[in-house]
Amino acid sequence: MSEWREYRLGDIFKVKHGFAFKGGFITENPTNNILVTPGNFYIGGGFKSDKFKYYACEDFSERIYFVGQ
Repeated sequence: MSEWREYRLGDIFKVKHGFAFKGGFITENPTNNILVTPGNFYIGGGFKSDKFKYYACEDFSERIYFVGQ
């Protein structure tokens, strides 16, 4: 049985903000690219995994980092 560990996101990667994804590529249809937005977090802490948004474009800025790929 695997155990979950709790981490602060800032301990795993550098959090950046201010990047605007092109709206035409944002979809609810699953792709390999899950967008994590402020809407994925509960106020006070915790992650919501039930309302993912996906990004359907493979041409990314060098400023975007993906974890787990």
